[in-house]
Amino acid sequence: MKKNKRRTIFLFIIFSVVTGLQAQNVKPFYEMSRKEIDEVIRDLSRKQWTPAQKINYISGYFLGTPYHLTCVGDGPYALYETMPLVNFKETNCMAFCEHVLALSISDN
Repeated sequence: MKKNKRRTIFLFIIFSVVTGLQAQNVKPFYEMSRKEIDEVIRDLSRKQWTPAQKINYISGYFLGTPYHLTCVGDGPYALYETMPLVNFKETNCMAFCEHVLALSISDN
């Protein structure tokens, strides 16, 4: 029983590293056009991966993204924070987590 658990953990780690390395060799979101980002998201939605695998893959596209404390807001009609709802040109810790999770569980 312990061998199966260890083997599963080992395979998960290996897959995570390989998937993460693949994502690191691609153009990051902050350098992409909206059309390019849309193509990545559509491609991801066609993959039959678990949410964990998608998280691992999509997070690689955020590597090197410039940090900005107030990078996202409530949109152009907000009273206080008029920054866009989604911003792939810069990020902070919370926006990074929200974007990666949203993209990993989205169907399209």
